[in-house]
Parts: sequence; structure tokens; C-alpha cells
Amino acid sequence: LALTEMDEAGLLAALEDALAAQLISEQRGGGGTTYRFSHALVQETLYGELSLARRQRIHLKAARALEELRATRIDSMTTQLAHHYYQGNDRDKAITYSRRAGDGALRVYAWEEAARHWNNALELMEDGPANDEDRASLLQAFGDLTYLAGVDDEKGVHALEQALAI
Repeated sequence: LALTEMDEAGLLAALEDALAAQLISEQRGGGGTTYRFSHALVQETLYGELSLARRQRIHLKAARALEELRATRIDSMTTQLAHHYYQGNDRDKAITYSRRAGDGALRVYAWEEAARHWNNALELMEDGPANDEDRASLLQAFGDLTYLAGVDDEKGVHALEQALAI
């Protein structure tokens, strides 16, 4: 209900209609009932029909709901929060969670995922005011990672040059 503008009865009716049309499937488990799209194309098609403003609003609602529901386990949710805040166009929170998600990915040697999260944070830092020290620190970490891990040598050297210039 946190993500919809529907009341409980309307949401249940919509879920039942989607189940009947086989657009979603229902799975029961230890944590309750979950619903999943029956196929990635169904999800992609429905998502594609939403306006950008509505998609951003849904992503922001999802991020806020995750923060509220998982406040005690927020570290396990940084990847999802980074994604939702990035897609929801909340620059400051997207930067914060993208950095944390990158740090988490680095700890488990997921080099490309760490680079992707840090690159998102760096792109957002370019779009507005950013603390030079924070930006230089992230540029250095990103540059080291992309160069030393062989993710993208040229991009790594460029990031390190930018950090040095700051």
C-alpha cells in the first residue's frame, strides 16, 4: 500500500485481476506472500508505459518505504536504495547510497558493480554542488579501482587526473 494510491480493497482487486490474467504469479513463503511478474517482458512493457514523472515518484516511494521498513538493516539494502534514489532523481540520497553500495561491492570483490555505483555518484556530483574533498576522494577510489582491476584503464586514469586536479 505504501507505493500505491489505492486503498486495500482496490489493491486486492487489482492483484486478483493481474493473477487471473497471468501477468503476475503469487509465491507464499516464510515472510508472507510475494508477487512477481510472470515474465520480464510484462514488467518491461508496463514500466515503459509509465511517464517519467510517475516512474520517478514510484522509485522515491519505494526508496522511502525500504528505508522505513529496513531501518535496522539498511546496510543490506544499499544497492536497492541507490537504484531507487538514482531513478527517483533524489541527487543527494542517490550519491550517498551509490557510494555505500560501491563500498559494499568492493568488499566482496564485485569490481564492476562497485565501479558502476561510484560512477553514478560521480555523474550526480557533476550535476550540482559537491564537496571537492568528497569528490576527489571518490574520483581517486574510482580511478584506482577501474585502472587496477582492469575495468576501464582509460577511464581510471582520467578519474585519477581529475582527482589530482582538485
